[in-house]
Amino acid sequence: MDSEAIAHKTIRLTFYTLFFAVPLIFLPGHVELFQFNKMITVYLGTIIITASWLIRMVIKKRILFRKTPLDIPILLFLISQVASTVLSIEPHTSLFGYYSRFHGGLFSTISYILLYYAFVSNMSSFLSYKREGGEQISAGWIGKASNLAGETGKESATKSNRMQPKKFRSPTSPLKLSLFFLIISTTIVSLYGILEHFGIDENYWVQDVRNRVFSTLGQPNWLAALLVMVTPLTLTPLLSEKQLLDRNARGANFARRLGQAIGLVNPPSKASAGNATVSDQKIVAPRAFSILMPYTLFGIFFLTLLYTKSRSGLLGFTLMYGAFWLLAWRTVRQQKQAAKSFLVTTSLILLLTAVVGTPFTPSAMSIINRIGPTTETAQSEAALSKAPLAELGGTESGEIRKIVWRGAIEVWRHWPLFGSGVETFAYSYYNFRPIEHNFVSEWDFLYNKAHNEYLNFLATTGAFGLGTYLFFIASYIFWSIRQIGIKNHESRIMNSSETKSDSPPNSLFILHNSLLPAFLSGFLGVLITNFFGFSTVTDGLLFFMFPAFAIALSPKEPTSINNEEEVNEKQPSLYQWLLSIIVIAIAIVLLFQVMTRWYADRLFTEGKALSDADKISQGLLLMQRAVRLVPGEPLFRDRLSLDLARSASALAQSQEATSSAQFAQLAKIHSDLVFLQNPVHLNFLKNRAATMLHLSAVDPLYRQEAEKALKRAIELAPTDPKLPYNLGLFYAADEPNKAIEGFKQSVGLKPDYEPAGLALAAAFEKKGQLEDAKLEYQAILEFFPSNQTALNALERLATVSGKRNEIRK
Repeated sequence: MDSEAIAHKTIRLTFYTLFFAVPLIFLPGHVELFQFNKMITVYLGTIIITASWLIRMVIKKRILFRKTPLDIPILLFLISQVASTVLSIEPHTSLFGYYSRFHGGLFSTISYILLYYAFVSNMSSFLSYKREGGEQISAGWIGKASNLAGETGKESATKSNRMQPKKFRSPTSPLKLSLFFLIISTTIVSLYGILEHFGIDENYWVQDVRNRVFSTLGQPNWLAALLVMVTPLTLTPLLSEKQLLDRNARGANFARRLGQAIGLVNPPSKASAGNATVSDQKIVAPRAFSILMPYTLFGIFFLTLLYTKSRSGLLGFTLMYGAFWLLAWRTVRQQKQAAKSFLVTTSLILLLTAVVGTPFTPSAMSIINRIGPTTETAQSEAALSKAPLAELGGTESGEIRKIVWRGAIEVWRHWPLFGSGVETFAYSYYNFRPIEHNFVSEWDFLYNKAHNEYLNFLATTGAFGLGTYLFFIASYIFWSIRQIGIKNHESRIMNSSETKSDSPPNSLFILHNSLLPAFLSGFLGVLITNFFGFSTVTDGLLFFMFPAFAIALSPKEPTSINNEEEVNEKQPSLYQWLLSIIVIAIAIVLLFQVMTRWYADRLFTEGKALSDADKISQGLLLMQRAVRLVPGEPLFRDRLSLDLARSASALAQSQEATSSAQFAQLAKIHSDLVFLQNPVHLNFLKNRAATMLHLSAVDPLYRQEAEKALKRAIELAPTDPKLPYNLGLFYAADEPNKAIEGFKQSVGLKPDYEPAGLALAAAFEKKGQLEDAKLEYQAILEFFPSNQTALNALERLATVSGKRNEIRK
């Protein structure tokens, strides 16, 4: 096997690995179990695929790059992301993505785009083959070419078979195998999700996974987005009876052909292939199994979706399902079979929905319980019908989203053209955070996304970023609809040209027609889930790969086919070997950098856990190693500086002045570097203030740095009630008037903020303003009637007031 073939096989195998591994992979022992490891997997796959692609170009001495209908939208979108990164308020985050999300940064976007072009340029299904006599024809148009040429009966079937590729019976192997691995992976994910509902790992997670499953995705809505995109792929075999029958042979022989496709099994020789009979080549699988499999997969995916209780997922599924059948109806040739499949799948949806229920509709069991004899049961089920609010433990999620969306629009108004910077919503939102956010149950959560993909793009990349993003979406939708229209026209031509003696329509033609609606409907469905949430690594990857899948189905321009498929029979020259070695060396360096970041995250997580368990010395060693491995990551330095400051404070109390001063100096250096690397992260500013307060035990001058950090944080987040409260605590010991002002500001922003109210009342009491203190304690009891601190304080104040009255008398 020559080096070009090895590179090509590496591309195929890596793509198959990505489609199988990305939905599945998650590893404990990291800051984020799910998205971090998925993103690392994508980076590794992108490096391997891109390097192999470049090696193919070097060996073939030509650029192997397929132009697509989406080139201009993708280029404009990439330009918008680069511009927003360059002008970002925090470029490091814009490059790598927000830590704990990782997806969405410029590097991840570049990875998805590279994978898009690598797939259409190296994994395209419709390659060219030559018929006898040298005429070139695209294998994907076998049925059309035969019928339009007036070939009928056995002659048409014979010529059609001669146009099939010699190595594989189906030229769609790369795409079909890619979809196969994606569906298998999603099936495993779904089965795990179903088992989660029945408690297989309920003791492992903090979340109530039995109530809302998230499987290997980490969050129910993220799992729902994957299911919405992949489910239409299970519907494609149901559009034609021929496809279902073809699955008998394809399913039974899949292991053999999979081995041939990835190079583990040698294809049969020409002589043996010519002498083999049909019964020798195909082992017919049980027909019932092949027919039931698509319905089974569809049912598994939909049942898992119901167990997520994702409202956005169900809305996206509704659009996807309706769009698929509407689009497919325009392309299928056997509408009777399609109608039967539609009725069966719809009945399955209604049955599972009735049994399990949805966030919008009760289950059959809950309805039976409600009309049962006990009032207690009915009341219990009625409470369960308000699941979204109960699950949040407070404000309904839709109300919270509206507030966050208002803040996102305000961010855009401040940076209208290019936004605040790719993935910087966690910083820019708090500049304009609506004060109403203080009155919801999640008021103190850090929002690093707008919980609306489109408003997130608008806020962080401006009108240019959102515009190019929507342009890409619209371009793919319009191109797909046009292609489906073409397939509809071809289907009518084939119907009109068929006679009773004609051979059955080519299965590739059927596959082509059914997959285009599947890709488009899955793409449309995820647009809905993104409207109420945001994309993650898995659906972010598929967001670019579904268009790549669809374009890979379409025939190439003849020049592109000739350029790519021409075989280079010469051995690579020394110059080509040197270039290939350079490409491999660069790839190894990049792979090493990615794995170094992965390992550093693991060290940091372990060190942080040790520090939290009061094993600070052991934790410091691991965190210092993480910082040395990835010195540009401010998150590592931030926690390291805080723990160094804690150690310095402890040493100062133990009268170890020299060691204390050394630790204090190191803590100050790391904290200063964090502030230089990211001066807009609220959590970093809060930790800097805490670091400097710890260091004030070594040197009181550090208190000034703590004060500056708190004041800077208030400037960046003027509606956050915690910040003035902490500033008030900072002043409480020495400057009571400033402390009272800080507490007043905090209570003004959030009247039901219990700690601030108690601190303000205590400050009034300490200063001798007893009436003001009494009013504050009473205000606390309006929100928290059983607050024992306030009740005791009012009794104490009443006693003091009574004694004073007695003295006056």
